[in-house]
Parts: sequence; structure tokens; C-alpha cells
Amino acid sequence: MSEIVIENIFDFIADLTIFLSLFLPILYLKGFTKFSKAFSYFTIYLVLIAVVQLGSKLHKIFFEGESTLFFFFYFLLFQFLSLSMFYYHLLKKKFIKIIIIVGLLIFSIQYVQDPSLYLRYNPIAAVISNLIIVIYSILYLYQSLSQKKTDFVFINSAILIYLLSSSLIFASGNLVLNINIPISVSDTLVNVNRFLYLGFQLIIIIEWWKNYSNYNPSKL
Repeated sequence: MSEIVIENIFDFIADLTIFLSLFLPILYLKGFTKFSKAFSYFTIYLVLIAVVQLGSKLHKIFFEGESTLFFFFYFLLFQFLSLSMFYYHLLKKKFIKIIIIVGLLIFSIQYVQDPSLYLRYNPIAAVISNLIIVIYSILYLYQSLSQKKTDFVFINSAILIYLLSSSLIFASGNLVLNINIPISVSDTLVNVNRFLYLGFQLIIIIEWWKNYSNYNPSKL
């Protein structure tokens, strides 16, 4: 398979993930007031990520050649806040709110001390925020198995796999941005993350289809 064909495939995957980012909130907003608070916060997560993805895409179109790295700041912030609240309502643990406050303080100090981070890639914030969500995911996985819970089993598994894998990719950020590293390495990591994110989105659709496509009062 030629490099051009492979590149076209990954470009298609990138466009597909953006389309699904816009489609998923529409899907989940149908049940925003019908189901649990955890469902509502996950829907908020989908909406916020859709806004970031759309904003980044439009910025590339209207400001061609300009950096879109500042959208990464909003992606991390929205993901950390919304998924933390999602797991707060699943786990019912007060310490999650404390972690949210501490996490926001640490990130605020980091960006105040170095404002240029807003326009640069920040692998430390990415890895820390992702791993916090991964820990919540593991705790909920254990709780689901011990209490035989079925709510958000697919989504929780997808979050665990995607964010853990993504953390490894984000942790390579400084290495990838090194000008002495071949651009093929950077492209490979970006493409792997796109593929993982597509899988994550497909599992979100499966969760909705299996558990929420038909209104079920027991989910209230």
C-alpha cells in the first residue's frame, strides 16, 4: 500500500472523528433530561469536545497555516472537568471534587508561571489529567464487577483503554516536537491516536444503542 493511500486513509479517519464528534452530542442530548446525572455530564463532555473540535477545524480553514495548539488547552480542561463530574456521580466519592479543585489550582499555577504554555503543547498537564480520569475508570470498573453494575460499562472500558493509550502518546510529546526526530514518528503517533479515538467514539455509539436508544424508566 503506497504512502499516499495510507495518508488518505488517515485523513479520512481524521474527518470521520470530527463528524462523529458533532454527531454524538446530538445522539446523547435526546436523553439529557431523561436519565441519570452521570449521563448528563457525559453528554456535556460530548458537547464541549464537539465545540473544541469544530473550532479547531474552522480555525484551520479560515486561518490556514496558523497554530491550533491553543485548542488543546480547552480540550484538556473540558475533558478533565466533565469526565471528573461524570465519575463523581458514578462513584459517589467526595474526594473527586477535592481532586478537581487541586488539579485546577496546579494547572492554573503552571499556566500563570508560563503563559506561553497556552500556545504550546503541554504533555505534563495532558498526562496528569488523563491518568486521574484513568484512576477513576479503574475504580468504577472494580465497583462494577463487585456490585454487578451495568451502567456505562462500555463507555468506562473505552475511557480506560483510550485515555491510558493516549497518555503514552501525550507523554511522547516533547520527544516528537524535537526537530531532530523524523516527522514520520510524529505522524505515526498522531495517526495512532486518531485510530484510537475513532474506536472510542464507536464504543460510545454502541453504549447508546444498547442501553439508551429505547427509553427505559429504570435508567431514571
